[in-house]
This record gives sequence, C-alpha cells and structure tokens, in this order.
Amino acid sequence: MKHLVAVFLLLAVFYFFPYSYLDIAKTSDPLITVAVQGAVEEDTILEVENYSTVDDILKLVELSDDADLSSLNRLAVLKDGDVLVIPSIYKNNKVSINTGTLEELMTLENIGEKKALKIIEYRETYGLFQSLEDLMNVPGIKEKTFEKIKDNICL
Repeated sequence: MKHLVAVFLLLAVFYFFPYSYLDIAKTSDPLITVAVQGAVEEDTILEVENYSTVDDILKLVELSDDADLSSLNRLAVLKDGDVLVIPSIYKNNKVSINTGTLEELMTLENIGEKKALKIIEYRETYGLFQSLEDLMNVPGIKEKTFEKIKDNICL
C-alpha cells in the first residue's frame, strides 16, 4: 500500500511540474570565462559559449609569429575559469601539463606511463591546470616529484 501511495505522489509531481521545469540546460550559464596567454599579441580574458573548444578560442585571438599550435588539442573542451597558454616555438624544451601528450609527459623525470595517464585524466576531468603547483593535486604526484620537474614544465 505504501508503494502505491509513493507512486501516486510521484506521478502527481510530474503532472503538476512539467519536464520543462527540470531542464538543466536552461539553468546552466550559457557563457564561460577563459583566459588566453602565451604566444598571443595580447593576453586576454574572453567570454565564450559553454562547451567552446581550443579551436574556437584560436579563432578569436591574434597569435604571435612564434606561436606553436602543434602540441595543442584543438578539440579539447574548455571549462569556466580555464587558462589557455599558447606555447611558443622557442619554449619547446618544456612540456605543457595542459596540452602535453602521453609520450611528452613521460619524458619528465619520475613520470612514467601511469602518472602521465593520471595527469591527462585529471585535466580531462577538472579542466586545464591553472598553475604549475596544481599538478600536485594529481594522485601520485607529491612535492618531491614536483620539485624535480617544475623547471621542465609549463602550462
């Protein structure tokens, strides 16, 4: 009997509150804020549509002559508050923790395949790293490892 009453109440709620009230897309902010730095003519903060990609941002900024887009994942979806650092050709000796591939991350001291995969998984889950120190939020990367690689990484 209790189950029947619960089902009736649930149906009544859906009857009086149509699905349109539960539309999550309508409640989320359609715009996000992204900072763009590095090999651009001018560092800038942009307000763009939610689910914008790196490629969408590249169309909105003026790149420097030394911009190196080869390591950027142009299909990466940005989140609110992300900082996109466009690498420079002259800084290729550092590995980007935001755009580095599995192989590139594995070239860092004490970063094997498992830790490199955790770095990639972390940035896909939480968005781009906002500072180099944020790398220590990745499980398995503590201060000792960070100190060994901090001079060889960039955003």
